[in-house]
Amino acid sequence: MSKIDNFSERKFIGNILKIFHEPVFSSTREWMEKNVYLSSQQTDDVGLIDCSKTPWMLLFLKYLDDPKKKLIVCRKSSRVAYTTIVNGWAGKGAIQDKVNSAFCFSKKDSLVTYFNDFFKPMILSTPEMSKVVKKWVHLRKLNPKRVQFDNCTVKFLNLGTSSDTKSIYAPRIIIEEPDEVKKDVGKQGNAIDLVQDRKKTTDNYKFLIGGTPTDASFSQVGLLYNQTNQMHFYVFCHYEDCRRDHAITRKEAFDNFVFDFWSDNSIDPIYGAYNPDTVRYLCPHCHRPWSFEQKNKNIIDSLSFNELGWKADYPENPQIGFQFNELLSNFPGCRFDVYAKEYLIAKREYEIEGKEEGMRKIVNTKWGYEYVPLHRGINVDSLKGRRLTSYSEGTVPLEGLILFTTIDKQRGNIALSGLHKGTSRFECETRAWGKNGN
Repeated sequence: MSKIDNFSERKFIGNILKIFHEPVFSSTREWMEKNVYLSSQQTDDVGLIDCSKTPWMLLFLKYLDDPKKKLIVCRKSSRVAYTTIVNGWAGKGAIQDKVNSAFCFSKKDSLVTYFNDFFKPMILSTPEMSKVVKKWVHLRKLNPKRVQFDNCTVKFLNLGTSSDTKSIYAPRIIIEEPDEVKKDVGKQGNAIDLVQDRKKTTDNYKFLIGGTPTDASFSQVGLLYNQTNQMHFYVFCHYEDCRRDHAITRKEAFDNFVFDFWSDNSIDPIYGAYNPDTVRYLCPHCHRPWSFEQKNKNIIDSLSFNELGWKADYPENPQIGFQFNELLSNFPGCRFDVYAKEYLIAKREYEIEGKEEGMRKIVNTKWGYEYVPLHRGINVDSLKGRRLTSYSEGTVPLEGLILFTTIDKQRGNIALSGLHKGTSRFECETRAWGKNGN
């Protein structure tokens, strides 16, 4: 056989051989840790992503690659790295898998904001993506409706319009914040149902639905999660004579926070009777405290149990549901003292002023659950059961600290009320006035 001396001939033969070279496919985690760079616009932890820093997401990453998991629902709080993982999955799909993906939003403004704040920065900071995208368009002119890659696209669609809702063709469909999506689009039905109807066009489909819940009566993500296998993350206690686990993603886990009163038994005008700096998270079994750092270590240690820490309430259900909350997170903004201050402020606002906005934010964005208005279901018997002591009308109870008078203009009442040590209210006497009173 003659020797090939010409460079062009050698390059030609090399390109021919590439055709027969089997491509190497990696998992979403492997691809992200090799290719995805986080920019300063996305995080303070800039550089190549390390998925081990968000251990609660490792099973989610695994399930994204599992073709048998056709539907995944994520009911979530904020600050759990969900958006970063989902963008990485879509990026890997565009670059390695050559598959179309569609992000679906409730309205155009949400679509544009998501693209500019999250997806576009990932493209610009990830060379494997930017070098492909700039073949088709200048990076400064990226279209928030459609990003072209080699042989596939990533679309960003507005579910507020029937045209976008019915024109979806993509094996991978990501519905963002379903609680904001219209329940009736163009008098043709629920937008989420219309999108899921697109699965009829391919067997190789995958639906990912994720968002923060809103009120219990209206939350679509809550309803969808309840139709899944309902997975929770179980964390084991580090004390050797305990070593029992509990589901840290259940709403009841937040009852494990305890606080001390202020040392001088005062009532702070912002936080109330409790000092947020004394917050502890107690193991529900042995009732001993975990620090924020120890909680994070316990989560990592728990990856060796169940399925990377997760266990389903209904394992026979093929539809997957993840419950993410802020207790999983190791980010600085999720430290116990930060949570304590926000929670105590919201609690005091409700107890003193009747404002529920703060508590709604706590339940939705930190607990990751639907909010049930606190005034619902309160009757006379339940109110009596909350009294610290029994006392007669016109008497200040032993725990009473402050007396004040309130006027209810709508009901025509004047009340002499006060505060207990724990910021609970008591009432001494109520008198009606005006045409309905004396």
